[in-house]
Amino acid sequence: MNPDRTEVTAHVTLGKDETDHFKLAVKLDIALAGVDRNTAQELARAAHDVCPYSRGRFAAILTFN
Repeated sequence: MNPDRTEVTAHVTLGKDETDHFKLAVKLDIALAGVDRNTAQELARAAHDVCPYSRGRFAAILTFN
C-alpha cells in the first residue's frame, strides 16, 4: 500500500431519524493504491468498526474506487 496515493473523501449530510432527531449520515469514497478491492474493503470496515467517531453515531456508507 502506498500511503501517498491513498484517498478518503467524506460526504456528510445532516438529516433526521425516525424520531425526528437530527442525525449525521456519511458516505466515504475510499481509494487505497496498491491494495486489491477485497483487502481495501476489509481494512476500511475494520477501521470503521473501531473508530470512536463512527460507532453508532451515524449511518456510514463505504464505497471503493
